[in-house]
Amino acid sequence: MAKKFKGGEVVKLNSGGPLMTIGRAIGDGSSYACYWFLQGERKEALFEEEALTQHVAEEPSVY
Repeated sequence: MAKKFKGGEVVKLNSGGPLMTIGRAIGDGSSYACYWFLQGERKEALFEEEALTQHVAEEPSVY
């Protein structure tokens, strides 16, 4: 199975929540270790690929 995300990419859960960084693919690439910070504390959890969406940063407005 081809990996959808690469280490270092920023993602978010489809259901909402904080932005997270992909750490590494687990097994065949259908799950990912993700990292984020909550009140200055580093958190980590595993998520299925289907639960994640790549974060697209908005372009800054130019006036």
